[in-house]
Amino acid sequence: MPGPMTSKKLRTIAFLSSILALFNPNMATADQLKWSFADHPHPQNYKLTSEEKIALNSIKDKRGGIELCGKIMQTQFAIYGKRYPRFEESGSVENRFSDWKLHLLNGNYYDESECITEGLYLKVFETKYDVGLVYCGILLRSPQTEQEYLFVESLEQLVSYSHMGVLAAMNNLLHLHKPGSAVSFNPDIELYIRKFLHKNDKFGQFNVFDGVWYTGHLEPLLTPERIEFVNTAVERGDFAAVLETTAPCPVRPQ
Repeated sequence: MPGPMTSKKLRTIAFLSSILALFNPNMATADQLKWSFADHPHPQNYKLTSEEKIALNSIKDKRGGIELCGKIMQTQFAIYGKRYPRFEESGSVENRFSDWKLHLLNGNYYDESECITEGLYLKVFETKYDVGLVYCGILLRSPQTEQEYLFVESLEQLVSYSHMGVLAAMNNLLHLHKPGSAVSFNPDIELYIRKFLHKNDKFGQFNVFDGVWYTGHLEPLLTPERIEFVNTAVERGDFAAVLETTAPCPVRPQ
């Protein structure tokens, strides 16, 4: 019968476990399962230190579109890691970065949410003229080329964030929509997006252009039953229900 564990044996086991974890990134530790963003929130802009503000402002003063947003997010991620050093122990850098972005998207981090979703918006926008796909709320067909896969991957990520009720993602979807283009929503999908933004954009951050909340051009295209279905889904924040029941994309003439 084995004897009781000594402190030396326990230290040896802990050391060997840490070595194994280096070679097996999927091996979870207790720390990996316990990280809480509620207990470790990302600092709001007004809570940044002078050093952190200088680091961010030196980047924000430059131009660069998607590259600039990428640098801002990398700097913010580094700020978070420096504030909470043990965060590094909570998983791979890819998983930590993904979880941290979800924390920002689910919280009151407007600028950061814009940066996260704008990068996806630009990828869709830059590829939508090079694809033979149509997205109306569902895909007309599966992607076949590298450009089409990038288009679908970025668009699906925006839609996924929209499922979560992220207003910046919804707003980007609305701006990608153009009748006859690769992103051309069915009327019920467009109606949901516009009404959801109108209902939840408390400070008018996305109502930049006149008429963005206007839906008078959409109601005549839908039955009263479908309009009621969309309205009820908006109240629940249930984008999935509308996407799952929308009509197939109209077949376009060759």
